[in-house]
Amino acid sequence: MEQLLKEIKLLSQKEPKTLEQMALKLSEEVGETSQAVLSYIKASGSEYKQLGIGDVKEE
Repeated sequence: MEQLLKEIKLLSQKEPKTLEQMALKLSEEVGETSQAVLSYIKASGSEYKQLGIGDVKEE
């Protein structure tokens, strides 16, 4: 586990995005995943996108 944390730290130091940019990108990805799930389960207002399980897995 300690080795994994070291690797993550090294990778994060090489990341050119700022912490704010990474947080916004993460939020964007979560939103896209949410849209796919809502469409897949045919939630009210989301069915028109007609996304399937493949789209959910892709996100």
